[in-house]
Amino acid sequence: MAPLRSLVCFCEGVTTEDVDRALEEGFRDLESLKRRLRVGMGPCQGRYCIPMLISYLSRRLGVPPEKL
Repeated sequence: MAPLRSLVCFCEGVTTEDVDRALEEGFRDLESLKRRLRVGMGPCQGRYCIPMLISYLSRRLGVPPEKL
């Protein structure tokens, strides 16, 4: 059975798997991840996906959300 992939950005179809891949490629800060993955560039302009990305990165990297 394939692992469950969660959407981080519904507008651009970015999944947690995409975020993990970008992290493995060395993208670590929010701005570079936004550019690499196009998170926040869809119709919602980041209203929904940026908070989800910050929350996911905080858990994944063990960094408080305010540090991102």
